[in-house]
Amino acid sequence: MPLKDPLGYAWLKHQLHLPAVPLPYESYISSTPGWQDLGIIRRRGWLPAAWPGDRGVDHLEFALKHEGLNLPLLWHAFRHMDIVELAAFIHDRPGGKYTRKAGFLFEWLTGQTLNLDLPLSGNYEPVLDAEKYLCAANRANSRWRVHDNLLGTAAFCPIIERSEGITPWLDWSPAESIRELREHYDPSLFSRATAWLYLMETRSTNEIESDHPSPRRAERFVQVLREAGTHTLVETLSHDMLTDLQGAIIDPQGRVLRGMRNTQNYVGADHGYGNPRVAYPCPPPALASQLLDALPQAALRCDGLHPVIRAAVLAFGFVYIHPFEDGNGRISRYLIHDSYVRDGLTPKGFIFPVSAVILKQLHEYVETLERHSRPIRELADYDFDPMTHELKLHNTTELEPLYRYPDLTHQTAYLMQVTRECADVALVHELDYLDRMDRARKSLRETLDLPDRRLNLLLAIIHQNNGRLSSNKRSSEFSDLTDAEVRDAESHYRQAFGNRTELPA
Repeated sequence: MPLKDPLGYAWLKHQLHLPAVPLPYESYISSTPGWQDLGIIRRRGWLPAAWPGDRGVDHLEFALKHEGLNLPLLWHAFRHMDIVELAAFIHDRPGGKYTRKAGFLFEWLTGQTLNLDLPLSGNYEPVLDAEKYLCAANRANSRWRVHDNLLGTAAFCPIIERSEGITPWLDWSPAESIRELREHYDPSLFSRATAWLYLMETRSTNEIESDHPSPRRAERFVQVLREAGTHTLVETLSHDMLTDLQGAIIDPQGRVLRGMRNTQNYVGADHGYGNPRVAYPCPPPALASQLLDALPQAALRCDGLHPVIRAAVLAFGFVYIHPFEDGNGRISRYLIHDSYVRDGLTPKGFIFPVSAVILKQLHEYVETLERHSRPIRELADYDFDPMTHELKLHNTTELEPLYRYPDLTHQTAYLMQVTRECADVALVHELDYLDRMDRARKSLRETLDLPDRRLNLLLAIIHQNNGRLSSNKRSSEFSDLTDAEVRDAESHYRQAFGNRTELPA
């Protein structure tokens, strides 16, 4: 499909010489109309009759009408467009819904006020199209006769499209499944499974960060998880409480600065040669503080939406803000649990092993984080101080709207997928495992006289080796058992677990 002149956002980006802000959708004049799917970017060819005109306001209207809402590009475009031309555009069509949206967005994104010398008319129009985006409750803006249904404020506002990974699951709830599991399994078994899930979540969230905490620090984080959802959202996101949470997560004996960082940091690997590999240059400290202050309002704007939506805004919003020197990833995943309990997705005293599921396919999690970090990294202009090796970011203004207005569509779909796997697979497997292990232990205890500790170890080793006691483990741990006793232990295990090659983990 031969593409010619750009339209809409692509025209504004080219003609106004804007920074290389990502465009999920690009429009061009083409002799053959249709879509090209290039992965992250989709291009659409339009026949020449679709050409809107030669002015910036013409392409602004085309973009708002056909290409959705690209807040980072509009943030830049409004700072380069002719304001007189924009005001005249609104004056000529005071009842047009796209002229009114353009005026609202200009003032919302720039903080400037357009001079209007006539009243606007027309029905109130939503800023976001509810058929394309997840929206907040309408807030009437009488000046522009629009309903502000954005998921945040001008300081921080994520955008989430209604994608195939989200829309079909907006009515999904694990409540009935959890209730049925509680009725099916013995209460003590369910309690043990929950205790193990808390411990597994603690281990997994630290392993994602390649951290190996002491048993005491792990116990401290388990307790933190058990207290999730007990405070209001605003209290949880206060600087003081987040700092306390960080203190419970990181090593108290370490030399990590607690609380808001005051230096420019980055996510990446430092190989010790003065030229680290940067995966994500984080927002500068002053901007990070502004974003963190605005995060609660974005989360509150998710009222009425599925709990996974708010959790995604909180977790990914926090980790991209990266306000602390250390502990950001673990806090972000804690905020998922905190949100799920508060919003009633999981009952208090219960947890989905989100980090454990993430850890199984860690590359998917990294790729999900990259959806936002990669464009910022590619646009960032930075170097390192030769004396301190600290990162210096030179084009903060160009990057600012990317930090303020993240597209969290992919991240939300990913969290929905992970949460559903927690409910449908991880919890069921853990309960099934404990139930079968109890049966194996009970029947084996009748024929094999071993202390509980050794009996549990024997069955665990057999389980890890898919139903067999390996020669190495037998010689090192159970050399006192006869061949008949080993066969008997394996037989009791198989009676409980079945002859499956893939057993519950």
